[in-house]
Amino acid sequence: QIYPNPADDYLYLSSNTLVNGLPQISISEITGKNIPLTSSQITRFDNALRINVSKLPQGVYVMKVISGNGLYFNSYKFIK
Repeated sequence: QIYPNPADDYLYLSSNTLVNGLPQISISEITGKNIPLTSSQITRFDNALRINVSKLPQGVYVMKVISGNGLYFNSYKFIK
């Protein structure tokens, strides 16, 4: 689960995706253009990952999450 949606500065990825280690995260525009993420944009915050999306322009995005062990995949749409 991700929240809040729409997001302003930060987007949080809930802890149930962290069970098998740190996931691989990618963000793309709704058109499919990949948005590069740096490790400094992703930090642990309580029982979630906090992703800094403050520099993204307003729009609709897709975040893809692959579990740390590579067995689970999910994608989430969010609005900035």
